[in-house]
Amino acid sequence: MPRPPYRRSVGGLACLFFLAWGCIDQGPAGPSQDLRTLRQAYPPAQSVDVHRSILPQPDVSPPPGASTVMALAQGASSQATDLILNGSFETGGFAPWVATVVGGPLVPWGIGRKGTIVGYFSTVAQPPHGSYLAYNGFDGSGPMEFRLEQSVVLPRAKLTLSWKDRLIWQWVSYRPPSQPRLARVELLDPVTRQVLTVLDEFQTPLRPFNVTVDTGWRPHSVDLTGYGGRVVILAFRQVVPQSYTGPGHFELDEISLIAEPLDLSPPVILPVVTGVQGTDGWYTSDVVVSWQVVDPESAVTRTVGCETVVVAEDTSGRVFTCEATSEGGTSSVSLTVKRDASPPLVRFSGNAGTYDVHHAVSIVCTAEDTLSGIQSLDCPGLVAPAWTLGLGEHTLRGSAWDRAGNSAWSETSFEVVATAPGVCTLIQNWVANRGVANSLCVKLQAIAAPQGKGEARSSAGQLTAFLQELSALEGKWLSPEQVEVLGSFARALVPGVRQG
Repeated sequence: MPRPPYRRSVGGLACLFFLAWGCIDQGPAGPSQDLRTLRQAYPPAQSVDVHRSILPQPDVSPPPGASTVMALAQGASSQATDLILNGSFETGGFAPWVATVVGGPLVPWGIGRKGTIVGYFSTVAQPPHGSYLAYNGFDGSGPMEFRLEQSVVLPRAKLTLSWKDRLIWQWVSYRPPSQPRLARVELLDPVTRQVLTVLDEFQTPLRPFNVTVDTGWRPHSVDLTGYGGRVVILAFRQVVPQSYTGPGHFELDEISLIAEPLDLSPPVILPVVTGVQGTDGWYTSDVVVSWQVVDPESAVTRTVGCETVVVAEDTSGRVFTCEATSEGGTSSVSLTVKRDASPPLVRFSGNAGTYDVHHAVSIVCTAEDTLSGIQSLDCPGLVAPAWTLGLGEHTLRGSAWDRAGNSAWSETSFEVVATAPGVCTLIQNWVANRGVANSLCVKLQAIAAPQGKGEARSSAGQLTAFLQELSALEGKWLSPEQVEVLGSFARALVPGVRQG
């Protein structure tokens, strides 16, 4: 590697002080001497084993505590578990992390304690979590590569990797870089060491010179759920492709890989319907439709049609669908609401109101319900000769129930009266002998004729004659029942005469 065109000018702490301005202690001993000088002048908070060779193959066997992780992978644990060991370096060391370097960095991997000066730029360690952080320094004899790795068993679970890092760098104007510096976070196959995926990548720009750039602590979060069920190597890697192009600094802390039970089932949706329940699945009042959406394994991230709705109008069937989504998938539930709050309509038709004894009564009772339909009907009509019903007022009553459970009733009234023409019509229908029938009708006309004062005896006498003639006809032209009926109707024609 070509030696830079400058010699040792200052050493020890003085060189460290001017390092940002390109004061590199490059003596006959080469970069190794520089590294020893810097270590003596400015040692890291805690020493670590630095292997300046090809990166070793990490141990692919499960790290300590992996039995808990495997239990989670087999479904034995339902609690969130951090799969990273010593992710905040609170042991004061790296184990079980494997820290390695290639090249001649002036500041190799180290553990810095809160409040101490670490790396370049007189940086004071300020861990975002706990009391320790991991760090290294970029400049030195390159190309350089830093690696920090840990083997992890990934269960089939929801996996979230997070960490925080900080980068500081400065380019020197007299040795401008031609290539950027690179910081990457990778997942590696533990057997082939092939990169499975790059989780994060940061490259430094080439300008400006002699200006210190500090990213501050950068939080990161990556979903690794898709890698569940395998063993991987988590690798933090920094690459400095050139020698002595300016100081740099890297800090790392708060690494975690949280495994939570994997949600394999979509949300549970429960419809909640309130209202007065009728029969046959109908409601007979306003109906409030709401939903309970629950997923105990992950958050419900989306709902469609799950708002509360009030059904205030009758409907033969209104469909509501609630759809909900979580990490376990999407589920939907549909509900049909039938509302019939209107009673059926009961009607009587054909009622003439008043019937003479010779009339035929024909009254029909019907019921209708245009929504749920008629379930049962107790509403007899009436078809009969008026004389069979007896004189006076009559009332028909009917009720009906629809399929929703609503009920209604109705009634209608009519009156049967006796007039001389009406009774005469009955006589003519019943007595085959026209002369006999005519004789009876004449007497009826006399009975029903308007009566003045002093003429009541005449009407009563005509009634007596009529009843006597009826009695004589019994068994000949009239049946006993007909004789009795005609007699009662004749008496009704005379005011004040008791019926019967």
